[in-house]
Amino acid sequence: MFIRRKQEWRAEYFYLVESVRDGAKVRQRSVYLGKTLNLSADRWAEVLHEVEERLDYFIRPSTADVRQAVRAYCKKHALPMKTAEAVRDGARLNRKRKEAEYENWQRKTGHYNSVSGSAKVSGSAKVLGVSTCATREEVKAAFRKLVTVHHPDHGGEREKFAEVLSARDAMLRHLGTTA
Repeated sequence: MFIRRKQEWRAEYFYLVESVRDGAKVRQRSVYLGKTLNLSADRWAEVLHEVEERLDYFIRPSTADVRQAVRAYCKKHALPMKTAEAVRDGARLNRKRKEAEYENWQRKTGHYNSVSGSAKVSGSAKVLGVSTCATREEVKAAFRKLVTVHHPDHGGEREKFAEVLSARDAMLRHLGTTA
């Protein structure tokens, strides 16, 4: 990933370019940055979002890749490094936007199976080896897998089996279902 400066007549245009080798061919895709690299954090957030959307054909470039390309261009052309800092700030804004979208989705659909649950739920998820946003089927599958190992009839310990059983019950209560 690199920055390309294109000059036409008296104007300069900047593009973020990704080169990917596809067999014998080299393909390049680009995202238009504007007439300057001194973009605000809001504009960098838009650019990073566009990079995620448009440049996802072969590999997904990360924010670090974009920031590294901007830093390399700034260093090579003796530009101030505040541009790379603006990229970092844009990434933060982008992350906050995604979190807000996810929370809106949770509110609309009623899926509140996030890490924000109680310590009991996160501890139960850890015991079962699932995430706190696991589905009911995932919880039951993890429980069945652990039962084959820890059930007293199969040579397991009673205490560990009781812990797995209470973890399953806590997770299912958290999901709004009954065992």
